[in-house]
Amino acid sequence: MSEYIYGIKAWDKYPGVTVGLEVITPETAIAMLETNENNRAMKREPLERAIENGEWALTNDMIVFSDEGKLLNGQNRLAACAKTGKPIVVFVARGFKREWQLAMDGGVKRQVADFLKMRGYKNSIVVGTIGTTLCRTSKVGFETAFVKKNSSMVTTNEVIVFIEDCYDSRIKPILHDCMAMKSRYKGVSTGTWGALLDAFKKIDAESYAEFVGMLRGDYAADWNVGLLKDKLKANSENKNGRYPQKIVAALVIKTWNAFISGERIEKLRFRAGGAHPEAFPEVFGGWE
Repeated sequence: MSEYIYGIKAWDKYPGVTVGLEVITPETAIAMLETNENNRAMKREPLERAIENGEWALTNDMIVFSDEGKLLNGQNRLAACAKTGKPIVVFVARGFKREWQLAMDGGVKRQVADFLKMRGYKNSIVVGTIGTTLCRTSKVGFETAFVKKNSSMVTTNEVIVFIEDCYDSRIKPILHDCMAMKSRYKGVSTGTWGALLDAFKKIDAESYAEFVGMLRGDYAADWNVGLLKDKLKANSENKNGRYPQKIVAALVIKTWNAFISGERIEKLRFRAGGAHPEAFPEVFGGWE
């Protein structure tokens, strides 16, 4: 077993700074938050889910207080602890100078793709994007999952577990098709294609192959898919603003439904808002 490697102790250079491992109860968290001043906006939803799901783990991230007793770092974790009513174990540092706050959280946060790469997944960025969207759609459905403000509905741990459980059965079979679609149609995210193609393939694998083949240009498109291709191409080339992913997904689903049922679309469109908004379409054949 390797021995630990130590640097030179420097406590004498920072008198008054202490670091300890502490259990923070919801009551303690509330009291700590009362010292919170001039901090960034809170974003605690994923942390609440992690605590509720029993996913909380000890990390190197610390709750930090200034030498005046003011909270400098950790407000989201403390708020999540208070909201869930469950204690957490964290490192707590005290005695920091307020100006040191400017250097906190300045590094690069690990993303889902980083964790996947560490686990040996190839195309980790694409797999992470598809897996995240599939995890979200599995929990809240298409329409809600495609709204950007709901991007924090799942924790990183939930996504990693989902990918490890579903990679072979759901992600790997559509991976190359998603990459091909993203390359061809710049205005549609890989995650959006992942959620859509996963749904279509589960309904009818043979029809899925034909539908995707027409979109890829492997062979001539029928009338409906032709309309969709024109829309997606125009959207990809639009420099002034592309469709939101919710609208793109609705157009693709409408085309799939017409393709499966044999109906002809006269005009492909989706009205998401306004005086007479459309309901978001369900995938023909059923969607879990």
